[in-house]
Amino acid sequence: MWLRIAVLLAMLAAPPARAAFHIALIDEVMSGARDPTPAQDPTLQFVEIRMLAGFQNSVTSTRLTAFNCDGSSFNVLLQVPANVPNSGADVRWLMASPNDATFFVATGIHADFYWDNSVTGSIDPTCGMVCWGAPGFVAPNPNTWDPADPDQYTDCLAYGGYSGPRKTMPSYAGGPTAGRPTSLTPGNGIDSLTRTSNTNDNRDDFALACPTPTDNGGMTADFGACAPPTTTSTTHTTTTTLRTTTTTAPPGTDLPIPGKKLILKDDPADPAKRKLVVFSHDRSIDLGAGNGSPDDPTLGGGSFRVHTTAGCSTGGTQACDDTYNLPAGNWKLIGEEGQNKGYLYKDPALANGPIRNAAVKAGKAHVVVVSGKGAGLGDTIGADPRPVDIVLKLGAKRYCMQFGGTEKLKVGKKAALQNAPAPGACPP
Repeated sequence: MWLRIAVLLAMLAAPPARAAFHIALIDEVMSGARDPTPAQDPTLQFVEIRMLAGFQNSVTSTRLTAFNCDGSSFNVLLQVPANVPNSGADVRWLMASPNDATFFVATGIHADFYWDNSVTGSIDPTCGMVCWGAPGFVAPNPNTWDPADPDQYTDCLAYGGYSGPRKTMPSYAGGPTAGRPTSLTPGNGIDSLTRTSNTNDNRDDFALACPTPTDNGGMTADFGACAPPTTTSTTHTTTTTLRTTTTTAPPGTDLPIPGKKLILKDDPADPAKRKLVVFSHDRSIDLGAGNGSPDDPTLGGGSFRVHTTAGCSTGGTQACDDTYNLPAGNWKLIGEEGQNKGYLYKDPALANGPIRNAAVKAGKAHVVVVSGKGAGLGDTIGADPRPVDIVLKLGAKRYCMQFGGTEKLKVGKKAALQNAPAPGACPP
């Protein structure tokens, strides 16, 4: 509670124009992950940042730095080159290595930024400290501050018996400090160091967990099978009880949700260039009756429907109404059976239609994301398409959005709709 109050005070103390990046935390770190063989690849590393409030996406010129075990040396792994588009409480963004091609093959998603291990260095898998951020509310010129000083960063994670200087001063009132290093490490090739609380003590705030790095578009990586770390049978019993209480929605219960963003792109001269992206982020997003139920798309498959008021046919006078099949074989669980973390759909070759990726995640992310491309998309933009109904069906459960508000429209080329409230009900 105290951290929430501190965040609110920090937001009041600085106008949105200045609350650029700093109300955020290091949320997950991994150093060396399994590649698809599944041999361990030490170059596969990532750091996930979680925003605690809106207007925290001006991350240009912040730094990601790795310190050695005693803090006597460091490497600036990345100076962030650009901002991220999406912001809001619990919205995430991702820095990774060694490059987009390698990371995508291993995880199925694209990080927002990359560093090259062979050029700028790596996160030590055994001990060290990772720091991210910059001094102040707006990231200053990196040449004006000392990257060797942990107190200059927004947040730091010390791990594996790190014995060097730690972050002891918050970068804003109520902001994070490091406290004691955690004895855990992010480098076993299977688990990541994942934040579980915000008490300004790395030892208490981080635990090992199956990796779930999430990019700024809400897509969550899939590293393959992972059994969550446990220490006693009591932990198993407690977890099972929690699962029972968090998956009580009857199967097939519709869930209207707010729409964060919808992008439709068209090219009348080349339909292969059509694109679609839809994104929702809201705490109401859940998995219904959960894994193994009629709401599980790994068992019952799914579908994705787009219905526009106009835009199709000659002159764009007709409604577009297209439903795309998402077969069960392309869906995977996020995490293990019974954890109810989410579902991930992948069809990079577009073998089953124009939908390339989809994800529904409960847990810490609470997101629905769908992306597609190609001539198989039937939603053209011959006129203003509003309102646009979106229905993602997972097994028996439907997630529904209706976009009809803020819009950027170029007839025949692009419609960008955003910030739509949840509809009263799903369409028939």
